[in-house]
Amino acid sequence: MLSHRDDGLWAHPDCLLLATRQSGKGEILVLRILFGLYVLNERQVYSAQRWVTSEAVYKRVKNIIESRPSLQRRLARDPTSSSSRATIELRTGASISFGVRSGDLGRGLDSIDLLVFDEAYNLSDQEVSALTGAQLASPNSQTIYASTPAVLGAPP
Repeated sequence: MLSHRDDGLWAHPDCLLLATRQSGKGEILVLRILFGLYVLNERQVYSAQRWVTSEAVYKRVKNIIESRPSLQRRLARDPTSSSSRATIELRTGASISFGVRSGDLGRGLDSIDLLVFDEAYNLSDQEVSALTGAQLASPNSQTIYASTPAVLGAPP
């Protein structure tokens, strides 16, 4: 996921993170988000099918930042959260927007370096295309599709 080519671009601009329930998928995403914010200085978007999922990841990232003074001092302002959106911004210009997947999630963003589609098992073309323009503006963007595998043979 973090491999680079010789020219510095992502070796894997599209990644799939497939993990069974309760096996660390969320933790991997939280760490990738923090690395992107504090080391790579990325503008990021995290989206999920439901706000409860986005909010849980937002709270985990926020709690890590607020529990470490060295990270908290680098915030541009206190993290904000509403009923279906949340944002964390750093003084460097790095930021992450958390939200429910929709056709307008990317509106107002001029560049996206990291795009995370959590609960990616049910993506629509409209949801993906809503963020494509801003992602194309980044010289080195990465998309992570994260999901739990389908359970085969489960009763209807």
